[in-house]
Amino acid sequence: MVELVLAHATALFKKIKENTKGFEEFLIEINKHLQGTNWEKVDEHTLTVEYSQCFCPLVGTKLVALEQPTRCYCSIGWLKENLKLVLGKEVQVQLEASVAQGAPQCRFTVQF
Repeated sequence: MVELVLAHATALFKKIKENTKGFEEFLIEINKHLQGTNWEKVDEHTLTVEYSQCFCPLVGTKLVALEQPTRCYCSIGWLKENLKLVLGKEVQVQLEASVAQGAPQCRFTVQF
């Protein structure tokens, strides 16, 4: 089940990348498709990604408890891999806040 969710997301990123012209247009489309998230370019090399709730498929399938914040590092890897696909280069992702750590939302900063 988890593999299916992750494969679907990667396919979505690929599809949006193929059907958009540039990163700004990609961000508009990803915001439309991934409801409950907000992807915003801060400057030429920085992006913020916010989740209104925990979207971790491991939590959703009850394989791990929400209160296990170490699994948030999986979300960092997920963002790295999918944004590397879109941008064509390595990115750095930092977890700023997470629902699992008591924050009202998850927030990541991406440097590229």
